[in-house]
Amino acid sequence: EIATREILVDWQQQFPQALLLQTFTKPIFGKPTFFFEIIERRCQAKGFGEGNFRALFEAIEREQNKRGSLGM
Repeated sequence: EIATREILVDWQQQFPQALLLQTFTKPIFGKPTFFFEIIERRCQAKGFGEGNFRALFEAIEREQNKRGSLGM
């Protein structure tokens, strides 16, 4: 269910119960440059989803491909 809702999950090996849940809205203006990030921290999770960087980058690329604006 987490994947279908496009929620990214990050944790640190030394504290696997401390989860950071992260998702992003669709762009809110005509140009796809402004969106909101929503973060939920569980069990005192720290950080800003550093482990999700690659997944976020790939998601941005997929959205650009859908719009035909990737420039490939």
